[in-house]
Amino acid sequence: MIKHKKNCNCAPCKSLRGEYSKENHPNYKEGVTLSKYFCVDCNKQISYQTFLYGEKRCRSCSQRKNRLGKSSGMKGKKHSKETRLKNGV
Repeated sequence: MIKHKKNCNCAPCKSLRGEYSKENHPNYKEGVTLSKYFCVDCNKQISYQTFLYGEKRCRSCSQRKNRLGKSSGMKGKKHSKETRLKNGV
């Protein structure tokens, strides 16, 4: 055990005294991590960061969405002859 003063403010001493519990802990994020979040397509569990700030989809569903071409501007289009000749195709 670490020998410190009685009212030491270091993290190990505070946790031993029980001062770091729930709302008092420095990494407490208003109970966000207590909830479980799931993908909107397949119901797999995802992290709260992905749900709150991302696409609300798991990695495989978000890649599937990109493969289907919803984010591609060339879906269903072809290059013109000028462009093909310029690129050497």
